Amino acid sequence: MVPKMWVLAPIIYVVEIFALDMGGHRRGATSTTATILMVAVTIVVVGAVGIPASNLANSQNTSPPSAAFDTEQDGDTLRITHIGGQSLAGKNLELQGAQADIPETVKAGTTIEAVPTQDRVKLIWKSEKSDTSTILLDIAANPAGGESIFNITDTNVGRRFCLGSKATGTGSATIVNEGSIEDTQTVTLSVDGAVVRQEQVTLAPGEQTTVMFSSVTVQTNDCEVNATVSTEDDSSTRKLPGLGVVAAVIAIAVWMLLTKRESEET
Repeated sequence: MVPKMWVLAPIIYVVEIFALDMGGHRRGATSTTATILMVAVTIVVVGAVGIPASNLANSQNTSPPSAAFDTEQDGDTLRITHIGGQSLAGKNLELQGAQADIPETVKAGTTIEAVPTQDRVKLIWKSEKSDTSTILLDIAANPAGGESIFNITDTNVGRRFCLGSKATGTGSATIVNEGSIEDTQTVTLSVDGAVVRQEQVTLAPGEQTTVMFSSVTVQTNDCEVNATVSTEDDSSTRKLPGLGVVAAVIAIAVWMLLTKRESEET
């Protein structure tokens, strides 16, 4: 590194005086020259030590801190807790995607209570000495005041077999969350108003899933049933007509044939 002029100037000045003095006094430097030489050496030493020390201090002020956080959202409140690492000055922290009052000092055990306004929340540290910034926390969140909307986009309910007072069938339904927050709802399959199967479904905004209902057996009078798939926000009903006289006779004949075959085998 090239020394700065304010460091070189005293050295040049002392060398010139020393040279002039030596020209008139061959045996050594005068006390004045020695004093000036000591001052110059002091300036050089201070400059040599002070510059690296100053650079080190600036480096420490601009280096990103190391800190760990834990988060928990309860309704519209997001809690961000400092669980370890360096203490942080609140004035150097910025919260994006949420509204909060950041304490003057954020240290281990400190909790920031925030209200999310977006689906992602970031805690950012910014240096006072430079334009350096670091993302300390980046998490998904449910915006305050948001809601989930579980709509049914497709249903498929079919009867596999009906005999006497019992009907057996399968079904499926595609559920999509068209709301703004992640949520969990219960998808229910009902036959003629009676709940026969339920399943919990968790969906993020825009996510969809297909719920399968297999081997469902219900009581019926004439094999005619109304099957309904529902969520908290939507429902879809399909009517499965009765078998009719001819179909009922065929079903009875099949049942008798199967019964006879089983008795012969035994």
